[in-house]
Amino acid sequence: MNHRLAAISLLFASFVLPSAVVRAQTTPRPPWQVGAVLGDDAWVSGGVGQHGFALLDARRDGVARGRLHFLYNTDTLQAGLESIRLADGKLEVSVVARGEALLAGLLFDYYQRGERNTGRAFHASYVQLLPSIKWHFADRHSIELVAGVRQWFFGRMSGTEAGFTLPPDTFVFEPRLNYTYWRIRAASREWEPHRLHPRIEGVALGVGLGLDRRTNRRAWGADVGGGQLDPRNRPGDVTLTARQWLYAGAALSPLTRLQFEQHASYGTGEDDLTRNRVGGMNPYVVPIAGLPWAVALSERLASVRVALHVKPRQWSPHELGLGLDGAVFSDARRTGALRHYSGAGGAYVFGDFRTGRFEIHGRVGYGLPTPWLSTRPNVSAMFSVGCRIR
Repeated sequence: MNHRLAAISLLFASFVLPSAVVRAQTTPRPPWQVGAVLGDDAWVSGGVGQHGFALLDARRDGVARGRLHFLYNTDTLQAGLESIRLADGKLEVSVVARGEALLAGLLFDYYQRGERNTGRAFHASYVQLLPSIKWHFADRHSIELVAGVRQWFFGRMSGTEAGFTLPPDTFVFEPRLNYTYWRIRAASREWEPHRLHPRIEGVALGVGLGLDRRTNRRAWGADVGGGQLDPRNRPGDVTLTARQWLYAGAALSPLTRLQFEQHASYGTGEDDLTRNRVGGMNPYVVPIAGLPWAVALSERLASVRVALHVKPRQWSPHELGLGLDGAVFSDARRTGALRHYSGAGGAYVFGDFRTGRFEIHGRVGYGLPTPWLSTRPNVSAMFSVGCRIR
């Protein structure tokens, strides 16, 4: 899974946790924050498909000057000691361990031009260690160095075609250098573990540079004829990535608010293990409403989401609205034509309902017709229920 939501949550904690701790000196907080979410993203694209997800998140602040964090997310387990503050808060150190079993990257569900191909699906698992150090070099600005390492494991599924060559099990060194600018004014409740769709006012921007070095970079994939393997999956000696994101929101009136999300990426030497997952309405993808979850995998893209949020009444905790998604990305047909760019777009309506410790979120989307998709229509729906346990 793409950990877009988790990354944004960690960035929030890095910038806002100090003031939250000061407030906690006068306002008692529970030692643990625990939240849970159940959800499903379903679609009609040629056939019917769906993927569910379940999340349990537990955090405790004030442990070794940082935060102890445990996360279960469907097929992923994560544990870490995060944001250990040093040098009067100018530096932060984190150590996070993560493992994902069988379903990593949705490689078990292969889509090409909107149609599922079970012969190219396989199981993918990994264990990962993510030590990092972050420097808050100026107000609202930070630079982070992550010295990640990962071990991949792969296995065939019952439907994997006989001529499909699995990726080799490999160890990867994955250093990342990230810059973040954070000027979000949303209340701290927007970042509680059970909220998948925070309501944002202000702006946050991030840029990340990455390098992957594998111990085994053998080509892999389907036989496309003459003993030749899929040209998309011939990783380079070194994989280089540059990825950028932006979130912003602004109140237009006491009842209306505009929210904006944007992503861009460029990579070289990538394969389907590392490419961005495009399509779907959940927090783990580059979003395009109406399309299947991870209908396309691309390392070179630009995407935009704009949503209008409306409250039924001024003091209502609920929001309704509509949104538009658009993206341009390389090799939408998954043939290896990395210099060929295609577009996709979608529209959706949503409702975000909050009562007490619960958040109920639903949305329905329609994927706009586009030449590279061979399926019609493309319609999707996502539903989730989140609960603050404590």
